[in-house]
Amino acid sequence: MSAPSETVERARRADVTFVAAAVAYYWLGSLVPVAVLAFVVVQVAYGSVLADWSVQQLEIALTPAGQDLLHRALLDSTGATGLGVVGTVGLLWGWSRLYRALESAFERVYETDHEESLPARALAACVVVPAICIGMALAAAGVVSTFTGVVWDALLVVAVAFALFPVFVTLPPERPGLRAAVAGSIATAVAWSLLRYAFDLYATYGTFSLAYDLLGGVIFVLTFLYLGALALLVAVSLTATLDS
Repeated sequence: MSAPSETVERARRADVTFVAAAVAYYWLGSLVPVAVLAFVVVQVAYGSVLADWSVQQLEIALTPAGQDLLHRALLDSTGATGLGVVGTVGLLWGWSRLYRALESAFERVYETDHEESLPARALAACVVVPAICIGMALAAAGVVSTFTGVVWDALLVVAVAFALFPVFVTLPPERPGLRAAVAGSIATAVAWSLLRYAFDLYATYGTFSLAYDLLGGVIFVLTFLYLGALALLVAVSLTATLDS
């Protein structure tokens, strides 16, 4: 059986279309605490700037009274410490669940279980989860970047692949060879870059009202996370195939 056919068959046996949904769910769960912590930091450090910007962006959808209420709410930092603690706890929980989901997904693809101790898994989580988040952040950076061109896109792919390389070295139950790990990293980076192009098209040509724009953005982010997780697991199948 050829490598592409074996990769597809391995992905089918692991039911990656279903497993990717679980990974995307915990991925989203880890992003919410990050957003909460980011809001706390920005609100405490730049409360007035945040309030003015938010009101300016939403003035079409808010009445004058609503604008005033939003402005005063964003200036009030009461409870920031408590919210920061909750956000930190939520972040640690979300990251632990994301790692467990990824670990389980790799086990299904490789058709074998991890045998590392709990401390070893905790150390691996400290490597894998930040690497995944950095890789996705780099892939999404192209949306807001002012740089364009083939060279810039190629550099982004290389950067994402470099960020994801520790994932393909650390997570497999059986340590992969260098060629397989590099192939998996590059395949995921290319797939995520293609997803970013789709987001570019949506941002450029998607013209809706504010409410539908927000709803469309939420749906697109959820789809982006799911397809990103699916692409990652297919790349894991490729890595496992090359190793076998």
